[in-house]
Amino acid sequence: MVQIHQIFAKYGLRLNMSPGKTEAILSYKGTGARDCRRARFIDDHGRLPVPGHLDLHVVACYAHLGTVASQSMSIATELKTRVGKASSAFRQMRRTIFHNRHIPVKARLQLLESLVISILMYGSGAWPLLSHRQYTHVSHAILSWQRSIVGVGFWSHTRMTDYEFLATWELPCLSVRLAKHRLLLALKMYQHAPIELWNCISLEDDLCEDSWLHALRHALRWYARLCPHDVPAETDWSTVDIFKWLSAATPACANRVRIAVKKHILQEHMIQEVAHGYRDLQEVCTQHGICFDNAPVPDNLLLQRFQCSTCPASFTTPQGLSAHRWRVHHEISLERQYVFSSTCAACGKCFWTAQRLQQHLRYSRKHEDGCLAILRRHFDPQATSTPIALPDFHRNMHRLPWVYADGPASVPATTCWVRKHQHDWEQWRARWAEHGYPDELPDIICQTVFDRIRAITLQVCRDYAHDAIADQLIFQWCSFIDECERRSEIQGVYALWAFLIWGRSDITDVLECVDDVDIGPIIEQAYADLAQEFPMDPLLSELDRLHRGRPPVEIPLEVPASVRDPRNHHALESLDGCFDNPDELLSPFVDSDVLRWPRPRGVPVCRFPDGSHTIVMIHLFSGRRREGDCHFWAQTLFSEFFPDLKLCVLSLDTAVDPNLCNLAEGEGLAALFRIVDAQYVACSLAGPPCETWSAARHVPAPDDSPFQWPRPLRSALRPWGVHGLNLRELRQLALGSKLMLHNVRLELRVYLGGGATGMEHPAPPFDMTFASVWRTKLQSKFCMQAPGSQQIVFHQWRFGAPCFKPTTLRLLGLPPSSNVFHAEEIPGLQKPCNILEGFDHTEKRFRTAETKEYPAGLCKAMIITLFTGLRTRIRQEGSRIHSFNDLRPEDGQWMLRVAEASGTVFASDFLPDYQPNRGT
Repeated sequence: MVQIHQIFAKYGLRLNMSPGKTEAILSYKGTGARDCRRARFIDDHGRLPVPGHLDLHVVACYAHLGTVASQSMSIATELKTRVGKASSAFRQMRRTIFHNRHIPVKARLQLLESLVISILMYGSGAWPLLSHRQYTHVSHAILSWQRSIVGVGFWSHTRMTDYEFLATWELPCLSVRLAKHRLLLALKMYQHAPIELWNCISLEDDLCEDSWLHALRHALRWYARLCPHDVPAETDWSTVDIFKWLSAATPACANRVRIAVKKHILQEHMIQEVAHGYRDLQEVCTQHGICFDNAPVPDNLLLQRFQCSTCPASFTTPQGLSAHRWRVHHEISLERQYVFSSTCAACGKCFWTAQRLQQHLRYSRKHEDGCLAILRRHFDPQATSTPIALPDFHRNMHRLPWVYADGPASVPATTCWVRKHQHDWEQWRARWAEHGYPDELPDIICQTVFDRIRAITLQVCRDYAHDAIADQLIFQWCSFIDECERRSEIQGVYALWAFLIWGRSDITDVLECVDDVDIGPIIEQAYADLAQEFPMDPLLSELDRLHRGRPPVEIPLEVPASVRDPRNHHALESLDGCFDNPDELLSPFVDSDVLRWPRPRGVPVCRFPDGSHTIVMIHLFSGRRREGDCHFWAQTLFSEFFPDLKLCVLSLDTAVDPNLCNLAEGEGLAALFRIVDAQYVACSLAGPPCETWSAARHVPAPDDSPFQWPRPLRSALRPWGVHGLNLRELRQLALGSKLMLHNVRLELRVYLGGGATGMEHPAPPFDMTFASVWRTKLQSKFCMQAPGSQQIVFHQWRFGAPCFKPTTLRLLGLPPSSNVFHAEEIPGLQKPCNILEGFDHTEKRFRTAETKEYPAGLCKAMIITLFTGLRTRIRQEGSRIHSFNDLRPEDGQWMLRVAEASGTVFASDFLPDYQPNRGT
């Protein structure tokens, strides 16, 4: 600083040394650091003398270009500042932008990213790994803004968790944001930073456990899990490995990091939709009277809990319980009751803040005669906490050492009990003097009164019967006291005083002289009745209590036990999503077995406005309308089975109508769920897309394949998605899972409403490692637990298909139907020998596409099986009539429009299951 002043002076300038302009941050480490801190921050009041110039101000933190450097070298001050600035920006734009309902929610969330979260996350790529407390602070700030925009908070009826909220709205968690920024910063630094900077970073990594490279390793492990082809396999990410990866990175690597974020978000969104489907199935089953056994208790509920004595709240740490009692119930801890200032009144040490003094008192419990024990003995506790403020020149200073306060020890010479006892004595003397009673009772007078009262008592007991003794005793005792008072007023007071003392001390001697044991209680009761008439009696009772007073026995303070804080065992910035371990997310819904499943009775029939009774049938994923499909056979054969009823078939597929019949999302799907929930649908058939489940994906790619060969997206152990998929595969997987869940949710609702359902899907492959929908708990824990559920395994070539193709048909709500179904096999067919594998370059499609559509014989067999069982049920159980007019107008209009479209729309060729350009 002296040299800088000299340089400025050469040019006629003077350096501004005022606070906020030129300041220093000092952080003492190592041996003697405590003495240095005491000298600098306490003795010198945070000033560093500069020879010949003004003192240099020493501060706890310094802000430069929006970044805050802290004396503690911690990121905590920076985080607090960033959150404060971002919160201020959010409040300024909350009403006009973020809570403006004229702007779509998605757009508002995107504006939040650019206008607010960018302020918070600026420079976050250089942050080290955040502690659990720091991470929670920043994460909750972002989540509170996002929940406020969406309108889904803990106050809402949904009770949506943070993870569920982020996954539902496809938002990244804080861990992913930080990993992305660190990776992008590392790529830019390696590209532009000089070698000296990397030498410093690598040296820090060798010396510090919380170095920035440690945080970068954390991000790289996450990136390697999502993009295994872009990083070396089985790398421990030493400093050398990191530099090798950075040196081999191409300009496109930054874009792949952003793609990794999108993949993570999509994976979590997809598995959350699966969990939502499982939860919906369990709720629907419960609403219809299906009982499940208790699900296993999560491990986090088995941790030690500290229960509040006033309300049902419980906490994992005693500190959390103490904070709750103060914040909610305004109860302060035992230590806080003896914090009168920043100085401990027992030892005279100044700890500067109330929190540090509380810690000092808490630790003093370990000693038998510690500071807290001394304070309890000599000081009265306070009911409310005393606010304590740091001096201005010590504000925000880090780790100020304790110092001995000036002045003598402030512990009173007497204890609290002694002072209270003396105070009670003074109050008693004041009340005694108010009545004008003398200070002393002469012994001669006292003995004379004792003898006289004794004689009177014995004489009355000898001369009178039992029923007259009490009245005579009171009369003669009063006569004696009155006789003394007639002599002089002071004699009367002496006589009364002595009489009351006699009743407390010598009355037992009189009772021993009386032979009749029944007279003793009479004498005692007579004395008690007379004594309570005199104001002196309670004063003498209080005097007896004061004479008997003894210091209380001190109860030893409970020594604070070290409690395992679960926050210390959290993984820092955890990047493990539920997609990596889906069983933990789904187990509450599938690990409980069915205890009771009541079977619905009565097939639902709809009464249309024209008065006709109609069977409503839905065919999910029907494909294009064509001659010989299920819709055709349903209309052709219906009158043979139900001559008195009419049929309304709804063939639902984007090939029929891309909007009305979209089974992935939209108003049409919502209307379908409402109609099914209202129990208007009598039967359903479904053939959900199988391209993401197909075993054909395991066929190895030919050497001359001109395009990327389809890879397996699922496995038996991970039926909802394997690792290492690209974005397109993840989107295809997400859509396949969504459609499968929607199908089962609709089927189960139809069955629980009294209808019958059938679902067709490829039979499980022989290889047990391959995925199959029949091997998932979605089928085994829900559908196959239903009474009368049945599976029919068949080969499609027996119904006219061009290949073998083993298939499973699962039926719900029907009597045993295997014989009916197999009776419709076409006789005389030759078993095909061709295998539909590989790609047909002539037709420009995979050979498995030939079996995308059911042969006409299979459609006829499924319709006959469905109608036969439904007819049997109507004959046995009857039907339940629902009026079409009870539907919502928009739902009724949707049903009529779909019925018209599915009866008239015929396409020339089938559409693929996955159509990314159409959003389905």
